[in-house]
Amino acid sequence: MKTNDFPPRVPHLLLGMLCTLPPLTTSALDANANGVSDVWEALHPAAASAPAGDNDGDGVTNRREGACWTDPDDAGSALRTEGFQRSGNLSGFTFQERDWMRDSVLASSDLVEWTVLDPPRQGQTGDREVSIEDSAPRGFYQIARHDALNSDTDALTNLEEQKLGTDPLLWDTDGDKVADDVEFLIGTNPLLAGDNDGDNLPDDWEEWIIRSDDGDDVTDKTDVTAATDFDGDGVTDGDEFALGTSPVRALRNVLLFLTEDQGADLGCMGTVGLETPAVDALAQSGVMFERAFCLSPVCSPSKMAMFTGTYPHTTSAYRNVPNHGNSFPLSGDPSNLSLGGVHEDMPTLIEILRDRGFFTAVSHKTHVQPVRKWPYHKGYGQPTTAALATSYINDLVTSAGDRPFYMTFGIGAPHLPFRGILQNQGKWSATGGLTGDGHATNVDANAIVVPNCYPDEPGVRQDIADYYGAIECVDEVFGAVMAALQANGVLDETLVIYTSDHGIGLHRSKQSIYATGTRVPFIVAGAGIAGNVTIDAPVSHLDVVPTLLDYLGIPLFPNMPGKSLAPVLSGNSDIVSGRETILASAHEKYDGRAVCDGRYYYIRNIRKIAGA
Repeated sequence: MKTNDFPPRVPHLLLGMLCTLPPLTTSALDANANGVSDVWEALHPAAASAPAGDNDGDGVTNRREGACWTDPDDAGSALRTEGFQRSGNLSGFTFQERDWMRDSVLASSDLVEWTVLDPPRQGQTGDREVSIEDSAPRGFYQIARHDALNSDTDALTNLEEQKLGTDPLLWDTDGDKVADDVEFLIGTNPLLAGDNDGDNLPDDWEEWIIRSDDGDDVTDKTDVTAATDFDGDGVTDGDEFALGTSPVRALRNVLLFLTEDQGADLGCMGTVGLETPAVDALAQSGVMFERAFCLSPVCSPSKMAMFTGTYPHTTSAYRNVPNHGNSFPLSGDPSNLSLGGVHEDMPTLIEILRDRGFFTAVSHKTHVQPVRKWPYHKGYGQPTTAALATSYINDLVTSAGDRPFYMTFGIGAPHLPFRGILQNQGKWSATGGLTGDGHATNVDANAIVVPNCYPDEPGVRQDIADYYGAIECVDEVFGAVMAALQANGVLDETLVIYTSDHGIGLHRSKQSIYATGTRVPFIVAGAGIAGNVTIDAPVSHLDVVPTLLDYLGIPLFPNMPGKSLAPVLSGNSDIVSGRETILASAHEKYDGRAVCDGRYYYIRNIRKIAGA
């Protein structure tokens, strides 16, 4: 492309460089919550100490250079356009890409509404050209730099790993069972595994224990042996090393009880005509969030977003995808990306926990893609009865052995058809049959309150009564799960979460962005969790992965925009710090967005998808 002087008649105005800053979040690799990587700050300490300064005099503050991963001591490295160019009927500009970073180009005619001219893509250090036809409307343009990619399960991005010399494809480059992010945080060498004292415990693994608490008596490698138990969880340090689990955080199990198509309807949430004693007991022993929302009112996008701690527009997984089911461990790679799936460079909760020594399991179905990024050790069928649920938990505990376990206890109810999922639980009338559209539940249709978004008509009442009946069946199965955990002696060391993939599966709910489609139950109980607490601050499934990582002592991922709810769960706060609103989105049928601040629920319906 030939470079010319700026023409007298300008077809386009080029907006001065705008680098999109990451959201301000406190995480292990952004300890001061300034939106700049701690790795960048370690590489550029002078610039990091003066964030408002401009060390290289290029007009870009040190903080903005850090957010964009440019060199604060090199004026030529700033993320900016390299001049306006003309060639034939095209105008354009170039800018410098960086390895592993994702840049997009936005266009606007009024500096208010922005559209994507060139979508985010992985860059390689060098020039990137952006061309605009002269016939296009006069406009403004900006470059947005997004978070770098992360191809493994540590919290370091690929660019950070490149700078540190670690392998971006390995969570533990030197194989000493100390994650690369942990080695950076504690100041050990992630490239070298040694055992100078010859006790078969790597030096940096022992340093992890030594440096985790400056106030204890463990100050030397000789204080750490295969027989010691630093975190007091009953598992020796030697066994923790063999299992690959953390020696500095007591082992905890996690059970995520995940229903389908259940709105915020439970006895403990005040739903009239609905009895859920088992879930009510969980709420009494833990923390119940009254204003919890999913990220999408569609099954697959909701699950894929929740398990990656990101939004559907970040995963690019907008639609329901082929369901692999529960056949685990995987044989080969059965992934099917015909309808999309999450990006490869986006670690899932299952990948993260499996790498850290957890035994992982799932029941019912997965409904996510690519399946290889959900590598469960074991799968179980649909828990249609309390007896089946009990057998699954018994087998789970046995299969996990000495390892902590994580299980997505999926159940296909109260998904439609309400009676076709859970049968013979004593909740259906003997004469109503087990198929059809209604009049089968023993929930009294005249004793319920019809939500104000539906007409109060007999057919609607019966649909909702059937829906409540299915929830009562779920409650019976959930009670069996809790009893089995207790009988196996692991309930006191298991964090239990009860939630649903999205809201009720009726008109103006599922597939829509209305609150009946996005509001879900969300209850958390277990060791270290406050009891009988109700929180009305808005939270969402975006917070599930950050909360679990924080609870389990795993460094948080800076590119996950959710919040750890640990301060709330421990009883130390009744607000989610730094959270003003939550966002949910629908894409597959009716394209829309919703924002809630806890008081108001704002909806923007963008368009109806063709054929919906």
